[in-house]
Amino acid sequence: MKNGINSIVIDQNTSNHCAKSLDQRIIYLKGNRSQKYIQLLNLLSSSNADVCHFHTSLFKIFIKGGFFLLFNLINVQTVLTIHSGHFVKQYEKKSLIWQIAVKKMINSFNHVIALNKEQLDFYLNRLQRQQTNVTLIPPFIFPSDFNKSAIKSMTKINSFKANVDMTILVSGRIFLLYGFDLIIQAANKVMCMRNIKIGLIFIFYTAEDKKYRIKLMKKISNYEYHLVLRDLSSEQFLSVMKNCNIYVRPTYYDGNSVSTMEAIALNIPVIASDIDGRPKGAILFKTGDVPDLVTKLCYCIDNYSLVKNNLRHYKLADNGAKMLTLYQKIANHN
Repeated sequence: MKNGINSIVIDQNTSNHCAKSLDQRIIYLKGNRSQKYIQLLNLLSSSNADVCHFHTSLFKIFIKGGFFLLFNLINVQTVLTIHSGHFVKQYEKKSLIWQIAVKKMINSFNHVIALNKEQLDFYLNRLQRQQTNVTLIPPFIFPSDFNKSAIKSMTKINSFKANVDMTILVSGRIFLLYGFDLIIQAANKVMCMRNIKIGLIFIFYTAEDKKYRIKLMKKISNYEYHLVLRDLSSEQFLSVMKNCNIYVRPTYYDGNSVSTMEAIALNIPVIASDIDGRPKGAILFKTGDVPDLVTKLCYCIDNYSLVKNNLRHYKLADNGAKMLTLYQKIANHN
């Protein structure tokens, strides 16, 4: 509870193989998708909640059960956040029937939170939502116990680091839009130019393009210094990040990458594609441009101490306070 707001967190996406790292403060749903939606409805119906905030990164999956949930939720103010960098572009490519369904679904929520200006413009102009029912709040929330989180030395990471001169972390789902190919190409070039060993650590999460995964894994296996990790908890992810030298976010599209902000909060240099929504302090390269990524990697490596020290000057916005203020405002309208 904070500022008079009592909250519960419900997770319906965690895979069974993540059970060892479950957070006791979170309610985890079990079973297939239909069973989870029924469990979720039962929990929400008995919670006496004033506000129910739904988060999703795969809206095409959420929409299938979203109508069912919203139809059955009574006397609750509903909020939606779509954590997807390419949601807007996907919408424009879909059929008219799909667009109508998405518009109806999104406009069924009392309030929508946009992660960046692209989403904000989309909700206001394309879906014609009222400005009072849309709020721009980037997704990063600085946890109050952030410095006490489980950032521990990991044997596998330390063993990997012992065999390289520099470690670079990249993460995301296995889709072309995440730009994993770019960092592999760039790292190979930088190793030749600087005569150093660069270790690439890939952290992948469940959803994937199977055809692209086959091609990508072949490229990764051909890269001499690599380590692949899958479906880490938030604490494990931060542990790995803290033990890396650079975080690279080479995506072609992005919502408002939380991981780039987490890296800056941990004082880890960030190199990212120059799309909208990147945090101050990140070193930007031209999206999809390998030579420019090579240039920025070389700059960061050659001036590593300077780049790292400069990160101390950047302060992240307190989006958690903004979110709490919004909840209180919405709850008062219920």
